[in-house]
Amino acid sequence: MLSSDIQIIDIHPDHVERAVEALTPKRPKQRRALILFCEENRVIHAVDTAKGPSDFMSGERPPRDLKSVAAECGVDSVICVERDAPARLLAGAQSRINIDQTLFEQIMAFRDPLRRELGAGIRVYPDPLSALPRLPDFALKILKLLSPKNFTLMAVVLEETEVWTSAVIRIKNGEANLITTTDTLRPGPEMTGDMARDAAALAKAMEAAHGKVTLGVFMSRAGFEHIIAHPRPLGALAALASRKWIVIHPYPRRARLLLALAPLLRI
Repeated sequence: MLSSDIQIIDIHPDHVERAVEALTPKRPKQRRALILFCEENRVIHAVDTAKGPSDFMSGERPPRDLKSVAAECGVDSVICVERDAPARLLAGAQSRINIDQTLFEQIMAFRDPLRRELGAGIRVYPDPLSALPRLPDFALKILKLLSPKNFTLMAVVLEETEVWTSAVIRIKNGEANLITTTDTLRPGPEMTGDMARDAAALAKAMEAAHGKVTLGVFMSRAGFEHIIAHPRPLGALAALASRKWIVIHPYPRRARLLLALAPLLRI
């Protein structure tokens, strides 16, 4: 969660634009969806995202086979939502969140309520989770164990002698209280093109500006694009680190253990 006194400072606009563009899935065409809102086992409202409000199945029982509905209506996806499902989802998550939890624990509080609603109060075709890696409970427990309540993460993507994009996030008591980029370093260290040397200089400058950096990850633009395109990004990061194609500095014991476990966790 975000701290009530969070600082979001010195955000380099180019860093944000490049990161968003790289992380946004490329779609060849605009996808069209049919959303059905239901109450007391009947459809009360329908919206076609391309054509607007629709009277499709108005007053009828919600369809069981959403795939057939998608084919009949010529849409890419169908979403069937019970009127009270979003409220139940938020209430279920809120009841599990407390101030003593880490950011990871607070995010994971949505997992069980979402599982309960998907396939019941919220049905989606095609399954939005089918392409995501399925983590067994033991893997989630290990991730929770390795997530400290206080840390500062520095991630930098370099392109020759320039910072292509960057993010620095400081977590205190499980809440983010600082979000910035390397633009906060003014004047910043001169980049040499030697990744190990540049990583050490950037981490040292960031510590002078905002305190101890717990984990720093530095990579080339090609390495970044490889990781975000990989089905198991943490495993890809671990592989690049083992080949010394990226620089991790500082490299705390928890991070070493997590990357060593990445192939087993399949993440």
